[in-house]
Amino acid sequence: MKKIISFILFICILISCVNCISFSVSALSGTTGECSWQLDGKVLYINGNGKMADYQGEDIPWGNDFTEVIIGEGVTEIGEFAFAYTSVSKVSLAESVEGINFGAFLAAPIKEITFGENVKYIDAVAFEGSKVEKITFKGATFLNSNAFDYCENLTEIDFGNGGVRIGSCVFSGCSAIKKLNLETVEEIGGAAFGGCTAIKQITIGNEIKEIGGAAFSGCISLESATIGDNVEKINDYAFAGCTGLKEVIFGAKMKEVGVEAFLDCPSLEKIVLNGNAVNFGYNAIYNTAYFNNEDNWEDGVLYLENVLVAVKDTFDGVYTIKKGTKIISSYAFLRTSSLAVLYVPNSMEKIADSAFEECISLLEVYYEGDEETWLSLNENYFKTNNEALVYAYVNFQTDNVLGDCDGDSTLTTTDLAVLKLILSGIEKRNNNLPDINQDGVFDVVDLATLKLMLANI
Repeated sequence: MKKIISFILFICILISCVNCISFSVSALSGTTGECSWQLDGKVLYINGNGKMADYQGEDIPWGNDFTEVIIGEGVTEIGEFAFAYTSVSKVSLAESVEGINFGAFLAAPIKEITFGENVKYIDAVAFEGSKVEKITFKGATFLNSNAFDYCENLTEIDFGNGGVRIGSCVFSGCSAIKKLNLETVEEIGGAAFGGCTAIKQITIGNEIKEIGGAAFSGCISLESATIGDNVEKINDYAFAGCTGLKEVIFGAKMKEVGVEAFLDCPSLEKIVLNGNAVNFGYNAIYNTAYFNNEDNWEDGVLYLENVLVAVKDTFDGVYTIKKGTKIISSYAFLRTSSLAVLYVPNSMEKIADSAFEECISLLEVYYEGDEETWLSLNENYFKTNNEALVYAYVNFQTDNVLGDCDGDSTLTTTDLAVLKLILSGIEKRNNNLPDINQDGVFDVVDLATLKLMLANI
């Protein structure tokens, strides 16, 4: 009887061991979506044809006892949270991989990774907070929001030969990046590199047309930024708070700089427009070295090459915009209550939205051109907060008649009276019509000449 009981106990123990062994083996391999996985020591292999399954963190079947992942040929997508918070430090991706989904490598200690030519997208927070140091792109890949944000060990990014599009906040908080070559990048989203505090130099290539809002805000070590020739717009706050930025060079097609785009860049003393008629938004260069330098202000007006950027409300009622000016920026004359009479040169190409918002004292405008051209400078005053220009009386100069001081294209005794007011300093003119002898000054010789001209009419 004892022998029978002992034998039964032996059989039970043997069955129990077999079950344990069977469980252990099953835990080393399995399926994931359209693929299979196998754990061999510290290396995890993913093989198959198609997409891996998505996970939510706790249900990952392969556990955390591995340091390397090899994604085999045929696998097309890496599942959500597939390797999040694991110990993987090395990843090899087959050329068949097309997508890396949400949170796939979140906070993983990966050191280096290369994305092949067929990787079309890397989804949001895919590598957020990981330990990656170097990233290489070989194809046209879209990087979704926060894909690599707060990868604080990241020092090097190779964007390859072109096609990479960077979404919002993708590299924000990557505080170890020192140099960025974006010459082949096609898109830079909002806050894409915000808070990258170690970046010193940025080169933006000709593939980009627009820089996202706050794209480089808070990059306090940034010293210079070269903007590609095809960039047309820099959005709001793009470089705000870049306290070390000293120089910005715009490309050939730049048209618009957004609200507070360079706000609080106290070292920024050189802004090169390359002759472009650029519209600067509200406070676009406020508290920059250029803005704060009183030598750059002319009678209370700040010009940047051919752009009138801002004014101080210090006029004596009359202001003449200097010749060669092509654009009056948005909000340039905002609430300038001392402005009553304005002289505009015929070099003007655009009056930006809200340029004269709340200029309640503006009564009269003298424009060195015809009415049709004037209306083309700002097509709809009422919809663009430039009502002051509508309510003001606009004098047009259609014929350049020397001595036509009142701008009515004819010579009369009224011109003589106006010229006397000009010589006494009561009236001002931005054109050269009162300079009848063309010697560059308004004086009594012009007055005498005008009297002779009127006597012969």
